[in-house]
Amino acid sequence: MKISVNNILAVSVLGVIVGWMGSAQAKEWLLEPEGEREIRPAQASPDRDALDQAEQVLIEGQPAKATKLLNKWLKKSPRSPYRAEALYYVSQSLEHQGKLYQAFEKYEQLLERYSNSEFSRLGLEAEFEIAEKFLSGTKRRALGIFKVSGEGVGINIIEKLQERRPGSLLAEKGLMLLGNYYLQKKLYPEAADTYNLLITEYPSSVYVRQARLRAAKAYMNMFEGISKDPVPLIEARERLLQYRQLYQGDEQSNEIEAMLAKINELQAERDYETGRFYERTRKKQAGRFYYEQVLERWPRSKWAAKAQNKLGKLGPA
Repeated sequence: MKISVNNILAVSVLGVIVGWMGSAQAKEWLLEPEGEREIRPAQASPDRDALDQAEQVLIEGQPAKATKLLNKWLKKSPRSPYRAEALYYVSQSLEHQGKLYQAFEKYEQLLERYSNSEFSRLGLEAEFEIAEKFLSGTKRRALGIFKVSGEGVGINIIEKLQERRPGSLLAEKGLMLLGNYYLQKKLYPEAADTYNLLITEYPSSVYVRQARLRAAKAYMNMFEGISKDPVPLIEARERLLQYRQLYQGDEQSNEIEAMLAKINELQAERDYETGRFYERTRKKQAGRFYYEQVLERWPRSKWAAKAQNKLGKLGPA
């Protein structure tokens, strides 16, 4: 299928325009969706001409042919000052063919070897898009035949992004993407940790409100039952109360209240069952303490009436 100019622009790649100004000196411009940007003065040279020709092939919608030309150029020009550019465009050509993992490998070469080049930012953005695809379920090919999960690669991209571009919008967007992925996969501890990192590192982020609520959901789902560790339930409740205080009148308020009511019931049940345990083991005072806890802390729960009944049977303290 032929790649249109609009498709090339959609991934921030149109190509390179060389315009002659003055004598034989040329200036090179990178076309991006937001407009032209000069990236360096260009001198006419055989390797420059060959690279321009390969990029033109990509622009014309022949990514497979462009890949061959660019790989050939990279092999023949190990010391060229244009290698970062060539790595970026060969990555793009592979991506246009749906070879996402191979494209990722080439982007990695660009980012590892030429982290200060003009093309590193474009490479990071392109890798992020690959991570989005892998984390949403797109498979990658192994040995050119088998389709296998690319989720591990997607996670790796987002984690490296935090090191390569800390404090950036792309980095905070990556944490939200990764947290959502973990939550969807029911990896609740990992989801909670990722949302917490976003909240801590990017407190002014537009994603913080959503991260707070989803972290609470992750903690709530980590709770394994009334006989298990109560900490996740306590964490969920604290975070929901904090959310309610920070975002009064939020459109999620009904959901927040429903979640809090469910947590209250679970905590009341846990205290009630703890009281029963002590009562069965003839530690009546300890049992009384937990029944009274139910009445004091969870008076609106269904366990309050049961706790009151138990206290009546135990008699006066």
